[in-house]
Amino acid sequence: MKLTPLKRLQKNDSRVASPSVQSPGGPFAVRSSSFQLVGFTHLNISTLTRNAWTLEKVPFSSPLDGHLLMSVSCSFEGGITERGFLTMFEDVGGFGAWNRRWCVLSGMHLRYWRYPDDETKKDAIGQIDLRRCTTRRVELVARDVCARQHTFQLTCVRPAYSGDINNLVQEIHGSALVSKLLLSADSKEERILWCNKLNKALANIRAWDPDALRPEDYQV
Repeated sequence: MKLTPLKRLQKNDSRVASPSVQSPGGPFAVRSSSFQLVGFTHLNISTLTRNAWTLEKVPFSSPLDGHLLMSVSCSFEGGITERGFLTMFEDVGGFGAWNRRWCVLSGMHLRYWRYPDDETKKDAIGQIDLRRCTTRRVELVARDVCARQHTFQLTCVRPAYSGDINNLVQEIHGSALVSKLLLSADSKEERILWCNKLNKALANIRAWDPDALRPEDYQV
């Protein structure tokens, strides 16, 4: 068989033995790390807004001293999930209307569509950012608030924009827009389930997201 230059080069290379590299201590040697603790600091939810943390227990011989300067951010992901139909009270051209929506609670948002199949095919027609919710506890509303059965309310606050207007579900208070969103479940059992899931989601968000609103942050 006639070898071309490329084949001849590959054949010659296969005869060259690879150099063997071994650890000075042998193939089974275990080396210990030379890293040592030269200081530490504590990070928790209440200190995330700082930009300087004191270094503690720094050895006298270490050149490190003083504070650790860094920017830290924290956000909440995951957590409670739930899917199902809820009937939402909405302002439609100045008139109140109850519209049945397919709602999905996931992470920090309650998103809703017209039909269940739309969840995987279309963008949500609306969403509620639970980080902006100031409701202390989600529960059945009083009849003087809403006479519809199995109804609960979420109060959300965000900065008011130039195009915002007052309507049946939202009202401008100074520089803030306050939305009071009424949602009705199909049964008492479903209302209790949704309220429990929303309360757990709000508790998680408020515990782990320092930017999330709390009930005491805004009172209408």
